[in-house]
Amino acid sequence: MKPNCGNVLQFKRGHAVCVGYDDKRPMFVFVMPPSDETRHRADITLGLMQHVTSGLHPDSRFRCVIRPISVHGTLVGELGHSAMAAILAGCELEAEAQRFEANNERRRAAV
Repeated sequence: MKPNCGNVLQFKRGHAVCVGYDDKRPMFVFVMPPSDETRHRADITLGLMQHVTSGLHPDSRFRCVIRPISVHGTLVGELGHSAMAAILAGCELEAEAQRFEANNERRRAAV
C-alpha cells in the first residue's frame, strides 16, 4: 500500500504520519507518545478535534522533522487538512531553524 499525505501508519517502533514524497520515497514525521517526556523544539500538539480520525492518543505530539521511511506500516488513521497544515507549518519552521544553525556554524568556522 502506498501511503497518502495525512495517513497515520503504525510501525514496529511507533506511529508516523506521511507528509509527502521525495523521489518516490514516502516522507514521514514521527508521533511521540504521551509517555515520552523528551521535548524538542520541533514538537507540536494538535487539538482534540484534529485527532478524531487519527487513531492516536489525544495527548500525542508530532515531531516535525521529516524523515524517509522505506519499510511498510499498517494504516491506523488519517489526519484532516487543518491538522496537516499545522504539521507542515511546523516542518517549515524546523527546517528554517536548521538552516539558520547551519549558516551560523559555517560563519564560526570561517572566523
